[in-house]
Amino acid sequence: MHAMRGGVFIFLLLGVLAPTAAFASKTQYVSVGPVVRVHSATVPALAPPASNDPNWKMANWPTLKFQGAIWLRTVVHIPANFTGQSDPIGLFLTAEASSAVWWDGKLLGHNGRPASTPELEQPGRLRAVFKLDTEQLKPGPHLLVMELSRQHGGNNISTPIDTLYLGPWQNPLSGALEYYLPGLISGGAVASACLFLLVTGWRGRDTAALWLSAACFALLLQLSAEALRAFVNYPYPWQGVRLHAVSASAWLFGFCLVGFLIVRVRIPHATRWQLVLGGFALLALGLPGDLATALVLLVFLGGGLFLAVRAAHRRQAGVVWLLAVLVLLLALLLLRTWAFLEQWLYVGFAVALMLFFADHLRVYFRTVRERDAARHTAARLELDLLKQHLKPHFLLNTLTALSEWVEESPRTAIRMVQTLGDEFRTLIDISAQPFITLDKELALCRMHLDVMSYRHDQPFTLRLDRDDGNPLIPPTVLHTLVENAVTHRGPTAANMPFLFTARHSGGGKWRLRLDCPAGADIPEDWQEGTGLAYVRARLVEAFGNDWRLTQGVSNSGGWFTEIEMPGEVDAACA
Repeated sequence: MHAMRGGVFIFLLLGVLAPTAAFASKTQYVSVGPVVRVHSATVPALAPPASNDPNWKMANWPTLKFQGAIWLRTVVHIPANFTGQSDPIGLFLTAEASSAVWWDGKLLGHNGRPASTPELEQPGRLRAVFKLDTEQLKPGPHLLVMELSRQHGGNNISTPIDTLYLGPWQNPLSGALEYYLPGLISGGAVASACLFLLVTGWRGRDTAALWLSAACFALLLQLSAEALRAFVNYPYPWQGVRLHAVSASAWLFGFCLVGFLIVRVRIPHATRWQLVLGGFALLALGLPGDLATALVLLVFLGGGLFLAVRAAHRRQAGVVWLLAVLVLLLALLLLRTWAFLEQWLYVGFAVALMLFFADHLRVYFRTVRERDAARHTAARLELDLLKQHLKPHFLLNTLTALSEWVEESPRTAIRMVQTLGDEFRTLIDISAQPFITLDKELALCRMHLDVMSYRHDQPFTLRLDRDDGNPLIPPTVLHTLVENAVTHRGPTAANMPFLFTARHSGGGKWRLRLDCPAGADIPEDWQEGTGLAYVRARLVEAFGNDWRLTQGVSNSGGWFTEIEMPGEVDAACA
């Protein structure tokens, strides 16, 4: 309990720190204007094409698309106060291309080796810095010429040039940490939540927590792939692979998030909705780069919001905070798309986890109270049932039947005493156990029906129709239903057996059904008695709210009771 509260405090603290961790850079730099001239002359060449060459075309480098080799030319204006900085100055280029750079006609250096064919090109790194000396940084206009080639780049990159500017030569990790710090801090909170949800979901058979844990893991994969370019200067052809990894991780995150939402608010036709959204999102994976990631998240978040609105319309509990989270994430995605993909998705999801843990605590404490109350109720009802089972008229009727069998058939009387003893011994053995196997419970039911057969001089039998498997159930649940049927339903038609059916119902659950033979009419003022109250208390104690009990008149005119419950239980409880 204290560990859970401490964990929630950590998530709250990280959630508050993450949005405030971003700070604006005070570093002075000179941006290269977006308008440039582009030439498609063969690369490499002995020298850049002449300035008066008519093949130079106007373009914007932030939106420039090319595959192959090009030349790029522009004029960079150095302000008067820029040369007073203490750090060395460099030209920073981030591009999915090999490059060679000239400054005022002088070659500054190469990043890889541009070429007109894949065989000749030597792929460069994603990021390159070309140092400029004081003489080259005099205030005024300077001519910048670059030769670029993309002979190995993937087709999922729409704009190869990401950044182009002049700035102080400094530790490259400082800028990366500055930019990604909100996402990284939030990622720490998400990692802690992932482990916490995995452990608690596995131990508590909480499918919603497991889905959310998987969503956290997928988001960590996406964050790792997203931040990789800031901390590892890999060859530019790997940029396409990294973008595919980001999009695939985003798809997995959205798929698991919708899975959590479906389980959390109990949406009908859950698998169908999840598969439909997953299929639409898969179509977006073929688009270039970040656009694919943005559309994948838009499909899942928009679909999740639609499902949450439907759940809210049905007045499902615990939907308000889910609606708030989905609206927040969608608003950030639509208003700040690129910043959302690189930073605010992780910050927003950390805030969502804070809200989840607050709601989870509320549900957890309520469940603890309900289970404590159920244990007390079950103990009291178990004592009441024992008293009822041993009350004088039961013993009197049983002993009367036994005395008759002693006179008529001593061997039958001996078998009746042995069967009654076996039933009582089994009841004593299992009374303190939280779970027993279905086979053991059915054996107990047969013992009771054998005793009742001797007592009523009428055969009571139990016929089985079950799937493979032997799930664990709370003890004496089926036994109580059989006892109720024999005690309150009156004589049954001759040779009409009790029918017990056990079926897998999907989602790892079992559906257990007991059909009792037709007997006395059901009174109009019939009410549930101590036996059924005991059954409900046992189910609450064992499974919390993860069970369902229905009953009524069957098609054959008999009475049926059906229980749907989880097929697996916590090993610590079992």
